[in-house]
Amino acid sequence: MIGELENMGADWYAQRGFTSEMVRRARAWYLQFLPKPGDLLDVGCGRGEFLDAASEANHQVTGVDHDPSMIAAAGHLNIHENHVLDYLQTTSNLYDAITAFHVIEHLEIRDASAFIRLAADRLRPGGRLIIATPNPGSLPTITHEFWRDPTHVRPYDRELIEYLTTTSGLTTESAGVNPE
Repeated sequence: MIGELENMGADWYAQRGFTSEMVRRARAWYLQFLPKPGDLLDVGCGRGEFLDAASEANHQVTGVDHDPSMIAAAGHLNIHENHVLDYLQTTSNLYDAITAFHVIEHLEIRDASAFIRLAADRLRPGGRLIIATPNPGSLPTITHEFWRDPTHVRPYDRELIEYLTTTSGLTTESAGVNPE
């Protein structure tokens, strides 16, 4: 049963109304925060909507996702089937940017801390780590929407994410709400 929940994949998100076009539009907003075109790693990349948008903006893209059904839906993209922590522990690649859209809320605090430390180690000097997560300051999000996904472990607010990034040697350049 646990394995089934961990790999709910494309069907779960499609049933919830998360079409590829909707996800692509929401993720494209983050392109403005990437450094100049360079090497990008998108962890928890799902169907690769952000990878497509970043590739069109001349970034060299790599994705990581643990769900084979999501990777299959991504088709042509360079995506590794792996857990984010395992990938970051074993890769020697360095990146100009690492993105994690709606990943951290699926991790226990010790794994979230490890993820941020590992990501910081895989960034080139001046590189950026971009994290997006549901807003726990939104009453509808935290009381209803957040817990509809049975794979969510805990919410992470801005202050906790900033603490985890700061203790990993990173600084926060900006934080806010995605209008998409």
